[in-house]
Amino acid sequence: ITRIQNLRLWSIFQQLKNVIPNEPRRLIHGTASPAHQKLIMHHGFMQSFCPGGLIGDGVYFAVRASYSNADPYVLKRTNERRELFICQVLLGKSSQGQGGVKSTDVSSGYHSVYHLANEQLNDMFCIFNPYQAYPEYIVQYDYT
Repeated sequence: ITRIQNLRLWSIFQQLKNVIPNEPRRLIHGTASPAHQKLIMHHGFMQSFCPGGLIGDGVYFAVRASYSNADPYVLKRTNERRELFICQVLLGKSSQGQGGVKSTDVSSGYHSVYHLANEQLNDMFCIFNPYQAYPEYIVQYDYT
């Protein structure tokens, strides 16, 4: 486990934390690209990398690591070694997402959207302000 420390991103995240209700949640984010991984670590998340998604055109986070462990979401350093981000995410008030959504209805108090894996279980969330998430750790693990 490697802790990411980016004071600029942390400061922006803390400012948003004062505005968006509810405590941050630790969620999982994966990217198969080493270049995107470096960009996230140094500049934060960028919405332009995630267009055309199932629940919106934003930045996606999984509740369970098993979702992000699948292709094409996980960075494979070797055939056995993989990496994922653990992030703090300010979800605020969430509504159910749908394809093509480009933002939430902030005037109604919404800050994120979710996907229902079944009638009672959210398996992923999507945010539209990339600074609502802070990449806190990179986890390397063996997967065979």
